Amino acid sequence: MPSTNDHDAPSPQRSLWLEVHHDGRAHVFCCTPNEERAIVLGSLPRADIRVTGLGIAPVHFHFERDGGRIMLVPTYNAEVRVNAMLVRGPVPIPQHA
Repeated sequence: MPSTNDHDAPSPQRSLWLEVHHDGRAHVFCCTPNEERAIVLGSLPRADIRVTGLGIAPVHFHFERDGGRIMLVPTYNAEVRVNAMLVRGPVPIPQHA
């Protein structure tokens, strides 16, 4: 599950850390202030987090930084859930999801 780890309140001037656990492996990303890069999860061979299987889109969703928070953005009308809630558009990731 994704989580952001920052001991103080999120701030646009601080780096945010994103940790995603999948298939027994942890993927950790540092999102610096003014970060413009998207962190992609999908079946593409070049995805930052590669997931294969029935129903997984080439880019299933991505994470992006928006000020002092990290957003999850679903794509391709993919079924994505955060804390069991269906996500249909960009949603901020809680500090522990």
